[in-house]
Formats: sequence, C-alpha cells, structure tokens
Amino acid sequence: MLIVKFTFLVQVFRQANVHLQQRVPWRDCTSTTRPERTPRVSFLTRVLQLLCNRFYDIEYLVNRSQSLRNWSLRRQNSFYGYTRERYGDNVAAACYILSLGGGIRFSGEREWFWENQLGKFRGDLSHFREIPVEEVDAKGTPITYDGLNNITILSSLRTLDLSNCPHVDDWCLSRLHALSESLEELSLSGCKKVSDKGLATLHHLKKLKKLELFDLSHISNPGLIRILLEEVLPECEILGIDYSDVLKGNSLEEINKQHS
Repeated sequence: MLIVKFTFLVQVFRQANVHLQQRVPWRDCTSTTRPERTPRVSFLTRVLQLLCNRFYDIEYLVNRSQSLRNWSLRRQNSFYGYTRERYGDNVAAACYILSLGGGIRFSGEREWFWENQLGKFRGDLSHFREIPVEEVDAKGTPITYDGLNNITILSSLRTLDLSNCPHVDDWCLSRLHALSESLEELSLSGCKKVSDKGLATLHHLKKLKKLELFDLSHISNPGLIRILLEEVLPECEILGIDYSDVLKGNSLEEINKQHS
C-alpha cells in the first residue's frame, strides 16, 4: 500500500513539474509588441488541482484499504470450530491466542507458550487435549467481540489480560459473564473503548479477586465506579481508579441520574 501511495505521488509531482515548465512562446523577433503571457500558476496550485482531479481514485484506494483491513481482522478472529471439534476447547483457544501474538499457560505447567512457539505447539496438539488453559495473556492483540467465542468456552480460565487491546469495548465485557465460575484476575488497562456501562456488566464475575483498570479515558466517574464495583465484587482488589475522582466534574445528582 505504501508503494502504491509513493508511486502515485511521484506521478503527480512529475505531471505538475511538466505543467510548470510550460511557457507561452514568444512571437517572431521582428514583432514590435510583446505578447501577453498567461498568468503563472504556482507549483502548489497545480499539485492541488491534480490531486482534486484524482480525488475519487484516492478515495477508492482508501476505502479499499479499509475494507481489506476489516476482512483481515474478521479472519484473525474467526471461530476455531474445526480445531475445537478435533482437539477440544482448550487447544482451540490456545491456537487462537497464539495466532494473535498472545500467550497461554496450561494448568500444571510452569512455562508459557508464545507466538514464536506456535509451530512447536501445533506439532503435539493431542498432548494438550485434556489439559485446561489456566491463564491467557492477550494484551495488545487485535481480539474482537467475535474472537471472544474462542475464549469464553474455557471453563477453567483463571487469569485474563486484555490490556491495551484496541477493539475491546463494552460489548466485549458483556460476554465475560460466561467465565463467572472460574475467572479470578482480569486486566482491562488501556482499553480506550471501555466505559462505565461495560464495567457495570462485570458484576457477574463473583470469583474475581483482582481487577486492573489503569488508563481508561472513557470512564466518566472513576471513583463512583470503584465504589459500585466494590459493592458487587466485595472480594475483589480494584486497581487503577481512585476514590478521589468520585465527583469528577459532575454533581452527585447528575451522577445518580447517569447510573439510575
């Protein structure tokens, strides 16, 4: 895509340079009067004119590029149905997370599997058929709402790290109730699309012992959210938001209206 853009810009500047160098020819030297010359158009103006003429081509390329990115994201987050049918839930989830660049740890194992070990892991899938996935490190991965289908099937998952995942939003959090019987630690730090409404859906996670909520810019009243979460999750340690932000820019009446 960068090569296409660069080639196009080179062509535009070349064409603009050619137009810039064009001049109206002088009359024969025997003429007593000088011809009127066409007003010169600046180089920048010519470039802008050419860009305007090619606007629809650029728009098509941008739309096409966005379409390809969306297709790639959907493909990355497809459901590992065949792997699940053949090797079970845990292997399917492990293959999915490793393919995204994340890491997993099986119950009873000290070592983690990471992306560069995907080939080694796939070489012996049957060995992990009956071993539950206990920890998932998916921080920074392009995991989406659809991709969570591969994780919410894990009945023994204790730790889930979704920090800095650009596509994790409130809808994604609403799906985590499927892990309510096992999940003990959850990190949502840096998930820019998560808001108060998404955090309110976490009340299903009754076994949660640790919840990290650092750097959540869409939380309107962090302190109040902490109080509410502590009420519904009394055994959970909540990190990243402070009581001092309880009235952040709003009156208590306004806050009550927002959460009523």
